[in-house]
Amino acid sequence: MLGDGALLQAGCVVTTGVRVGAHVHLNVGATVSHDCVLEDYATLAPGVHAAGGAEFGEGCDVGVGASILPGRRLGAWSIVGGGALVDHDVPAATVVAGVPARVLRDLDPDWHLAG
Repeated sequence: MLGDGALLQAGCVVTTGVRVGAHVHLNVGATVSHDCVLEDYATLAPGVHAAGGAEFGEGCDVGVGASILPGRRLGAWSIVGGGALVDHDVPAATVVAGVPARVLRDLDPDWHLAG
Protein backbone atom coordinates (compact mmCIF):
# COMPACT_ATOMS: atom_id res chain seq x y z
CA MET A 1 0.00 0.00 0.00
CA LEU A 2 1.33 3.43 -0.96
CA GLY A 3 -0.10 6.57 0.66
CA ASP A 4 -0.97 9.84 -1.06
CA GLY A 5 2.03 12.04 -1.79
CA ALA A 6 4.60 9.33 -0.95
CA LEU A 7 7.90 9.80 -2.74
CA LEU A 8 10.18 6.89 -3.66
CA GLN A 9 13.52 7.98 -5.15
CA ALA A 10 15.76 6.20 -7.67
CA GLY A 11 17.22 2.87 -6.57
CA CYS A 12 14.80 2.50 -3.68
CA VAL A 13 13.74 -1.11 -3.01
CA VAL A 14 10.47 -1.95 -1.27
CA THR A 15 9.56 -5.61 -0.87
CA THR A 16 6.31 -7.42 -0.01
CA GLY A 17 3.74 -6.54 2.63
CA VAL A 18 5.07 -3.02 3.24
CA ARG A 19 2.68 -0.21 4.19
CA VAL A 20 3.78 3.31 3.22
CA GLY A 21 1.76 6.21 4.64
CA ALA A 22 0.99 9.63 3.20
CA HIS A 23 3.89 11.95 2.37
CA VAL A 24 6.55 9.38 3.27
CA HIS A 25 9.93 10.02 1.64
CA LEU A 26 12.17 7.07 0.77
CA ASN A 27 15.35 8.60 -0.56
CA VAL A 28 17.91 7.26 -3.05
CA GLY A 29 18.96 3.66 -2.44
CA ALA A 30 16.84 3.10 0.68
CA THR A 31 15.74 -0.51 1.20
CA VAL A 32 12.58 -1.49 3.04
CA SER A 33 12.14 -5.19 3.69
CA HIS A 34 9.00 -7.27 4.15
CA ASP A 35 6.18 -6.27 6.46
CA CYS A 36 7.58 -2.87 7.43
CA VAL A 37 5.19 -0.05 8.30
CA LEU A 38 6.03 3.58 7.54
CA GLU A 39 3.51 5.97 9.05
CA ASP A 40 2.68 9.39 7.56
CA TYR A 41 5.57 11.84 7.05
CA ALA A 42 8.34 9.33 7.86
CA THR A 43 11.63 10.03 6.06
CA LEU A 44 14.38 7.55 5.22
CA ALA A 45 17.56 9.24 3.95
CA PRO A 46 19.77 7.76 1.20
CA GLY A 47 21.08 4.28 1.90
CA VAL A 48 18.89 3.48 4.91
CA HIS A 49 18.27 -0.26 5.35
CA ALA A 50 15.14 -1.38 7.19
CA ALA A 51 14.89 -5.09 8.02
CA GLY A 52 11.64 -7.04 8.09
CA GLY A 53 8.84 -5.91 10.35
CA ALA A 54 10.43 -2.60 11.34
CA GLU A 55 7.95 0.16 12.15
CA PHE A 56 8.49 3.87 11.58
CA GLY A 57 6.22 6.21 13.56
CA GLU A 58 4.70 9.37 12.19
CA GLY A 59 7.32 11.91 11.15
CA CYS A 60 10.38 9.93 12.21
CA ASP A 61 13.56 10.93 10.39
CA VAL A 62 16.27 8.34 9.72
CA GLY A 63 19.72 9.60 8.68
CA VAL A 64 21.97 8.52 5.82
CA GLY A 65 23.12 4.91 5.90
CA ALA A 66 21.37 3.94 9.13
CA SER A 67 20.33 0.31 9.62
CA ILE A 68 17.20 -0.75 11.48
CA LEU A 69 17.14 -4.35 12.76
CA PRO A 70 14.07 -6.58 12.35
CA GLY A 71 10.95 -5.77 14.31
CA ARG A 72 12.21 -2.53 15.85
CA ARG A 73 9.87 0.43 16.30
CA LEU A 74 10.87 4.06 15.89
CA GLY A 75 8.47 6.31 17.78
CA ALA A 76 6.69 9.32 16.32
CA TRP A 77 8.94 12.28 15.51
CA SER A 78 12.09 10.45 16.58
CA ILE A 79 15.43 11.16 14.87
CA VAL A 80 18.07 8.53 14.03
CA GLY A 81 21.57 9.79 13.24
CA GLY A 82 23.38 8.83 10.05
CA GLY A 83 25.17 5.48 10.15
CA ALA A 84 23.38 4.35 13.30
CA LEU A 85 22.53 0.71 14.01
CA VAL A 86 19.13 0.58 15.69
CA ASP A 87 18.98 -2.64 17.71
CA HIS A 88 16.21 -1.60 20.12
CA ASP A 89 12.95 0.35 19.99
CA VAL A 90 13.31 4.13 19.96
CA PRO A 91 10.82 6.16 22.02
CA ALA A 92 8.83 8.98 20.44
CA ALA A 93 10.52 12.41 20.26
CA THR A 94 13.98 11.00 20.98
CA VAL A 95 17.31 11.48 19.18
CA VAL A 96 19.53 8.39 18.85
CA ALA A 97 22.87 7.80 17.12
CA GLY A 98 25.85 5.47 17.12
CA VAL A 99 26.63 1.77 16.79
CA PRO A 100 24.67 0.52 18.52
CA ALA A 101 22.29 3.47 18.65
CA ARG A 102 22.01 5.16 22.02
CA VAL A 103 19.81 8.00 23.24
CA LEU A 104 21.48 11.40 22.86
CA ARG A 105 18.59 13.49 24.06
CA ASP A 106 14.85 13.74 24.40
CA LEU A 107 12.91 16.29 22.40
CA ASP A 108 9.89 18.33 23.35
CA PRO A 109 7.03 16.08 22.14
CA ASP A 110 5.69 19.01 20.09
CA TRP A 111 9.05 20.08 18.59
CA HIS A 112 7.83 19.45 15.04
CA LEU A 113 5.07 22.05 15.51
CA ALA A 114 7.50 24.89 16.30
CA GLY A 115 7.61 27.46 13.58
